Amino acid sequence: GYWNDDYNATTIEQIKKNLPVINCIGQPTVMMRSSVVKKIGYNPSFKNNEDWGLWLSILAEGNKIDKLDEVLLKYRITETSATAVSKNGGVGKNILCFKFRYIKEKIKKIKFKGTDKKVFLSFCFDFIKYNFPFVFSFLSKTWKTRILDLISQYRIIKKTFLSQNQPITHLFLFPFYHSGGAENVHASILETVADKNPIVLITSASDDDALLPEFKKSAIVIDVAQLLLWPVTKRWLIKKITHQCMDNKNLIIFGCNSRFFYNLISFVPKQNKIIDLIHAFMHVHEDSPEKWSLPVVNTLSNRIVINKKTKNDLVKLYQKETIDMQLVNRIVCISNFVEKKDNPLKRAGNKLNILYVGRGSSEKRVHLIARVAKLLSEKKIEIEFHFVGDVKNAIEPECLPFCNLYGQIVNQKMLDEIYEEAHVIVIASSREGFPMVIMEAMIKGVVPISTNVGGISEHIENYKNGILIDSVTSEDIINEIASAVEYFASNKNKLIEMSRNASEYAVTHFNKKVFIESYKKILATE
Repeated sequence: GYWNDDYNATTIEQIKKNLPVINCIGQPTVMMRSSVVKKIGYNPSFKNNEDWGLWLSILAEGNKIDKLDEVLLKYRITETSATAVSKNGGVGKNILCFKFRYIKEKIKKIKFKGTDKKVFLSFCFDFIKYNFPFVFSFLSKTWKTRILDLISQYRIIKKTFLSQNQPITHLFLFPFYHSGGAENVHASILETVADKNPIVLITSASDDDALLPEFKKSAIVIDVAQLLLWPVTKRWLIKKITHQCMDNKNLIIFGCNSRFFYNLISFVPKQNKIIDLIHAFMHVHEDSPEKWSLPVVNTLSNRIVINKKTKNDLVKLYQKETIDMQLVNRIVCISNFVEKKDNPLKRAGNKLNILYVGRGSSEKRVHLIARVAKLLSEKKIEIEFHFVGDVKNAIEPECLPFCNLYGQIVNQKMLDEIYEEAHVIVIASSREGFPMVIMEAMIKGVVPISTNVGGISEHIENYKNGILIDSVTSEDIINEIASAVEYFASNKNKLIEMSRNASEYAVTHFNKKVFIESYKKILATE
């Protein structure tokens, strides 16, 4: 399992930022410099939170707290344990009381300093949140609201839904149009109904506009994130959509990774076809689409998954939640695709080019790949590591000199050129469906080295068209990736063979024609 607060704070800076808000340190895991701890000591007045009080005091005195980014403790939780009870009961009042006692104690002893200011601010924040939830919600939404955008989105929806010369055939609900593998797939799905009259509602704020032009090629694209902030405008939007559904029984609603989509479903008339797409299951500790879908799973006409692993995960979830197993028949597997371009396959030179393409989010574990770059560079192995994407903040400063960073690349021609120079692509993710970047790499003859997660093992055969990393701990993953890269460095002929195998496999299995025909069939209107 995972403890969210620990999982989201693994560096010195993250701990310093998060600890005044919530305890993110597991007490049984701690190694301490005795001189520092004896000077501060446990405070018995911080009942049930003595350890948290100690960590905060250590920070306030200007000391540093860091973590080894490895799982080194097994901790058993039963239904009656204090941890389970506290999680079921939430944080709320207990945390509020602790912060009050902590601040009071510090002021009383005239030791209020350093990070204690952050504790005070988080106390004020929690006090309003716990005692005045309505006020807190209102202030939070007000802070996020951009009034001009809200008005603009209201007008666009009103105009679009009223002035259609022909009925809306398809309504898609996607969270983003920024750069990403899932968003590339969504743009390709829109292409299959571009000759109809599709509308796309974007339900969250995108990080960039990288794929907005691709979305607009096939559909009318409308941002609605501001409308969803406020209950009154959210209800208004639901009402507009349900009226469209009642007036047009052939309107198909399609959603992916959007919580609003699953909220909307219960309002949609049964006459309309509703379809969702699940790219991959999230971690059990995360709020995720497969969980959002549970209350409305029986109303979904079809569920699309991109690999067998995700289908099996859905079946297990149905069994666990005692959902009618007849609904399994509605699950359809449609693999993603990539287009082949007439580029020559790689011929390994003296120097290996290792590539990462993607986001710098925590589940991608880019820092592990950067550590491999540092490790192998220090061994004087002839390699270069190249990173495409917004990853700089995910890489530790001491590893940056060994990494070539390109930032976010929107220009497809430029990205293709980087792929053409690469020999190996590395993925170290803790979860995936089946990444588009692996498909794009393989069809260009770039050999994947990837953690064995999601549906990746369905397409990568070890040491035939790629290498799978089965390790779990960070240290083992780093060492296994490093060994795989070293293997290629000393076996150039094997690299060329696997490059050819990867490309041939991709051409055969990542077929655009099958993708297009499958989506056209499932999105066909009566």
